[in-house]
Amino acid sequence: MMIDMVIPDCEETPPPIVRTQQSAESVAAARWDWECQRLCATQLVLDLAAYLGGRVPADEMWEAMQRLPAELLDMLYTADGWAKLSEYLQIGSPFPPLPYAPTVH
Repeated sequence: MMIDMVIPDCEETPPPIVRTQQSAESVAAARWDWECQRLCATQLVLDLAAYLGGRVPADEMWEAMQRLPAELLDMLYTADGWAKLSEYLQIGSPFPPLPYAPTVH
């Protein structure tokens, strides 16, 4: 007994997802925002570690920075925000927190 196999006609591969210019710009803006926050957070930790003279290790501050709630990351865009975040990053230190007032260039 012979079985004829019929291969159904397949359509061409579906077209790739096409993003509109607006959605592409939104994705680019979100990526830029994330990169900017990451760079600001890194710089804050490095600046604060140098300012504190090793009282709080930079590694510990970076771990604390990574545990911040997402809504607090907008504080990375202002000098006042950096000052408030520096207090948070010094929590757990055996020393009282030093006031940190970054300058804007």
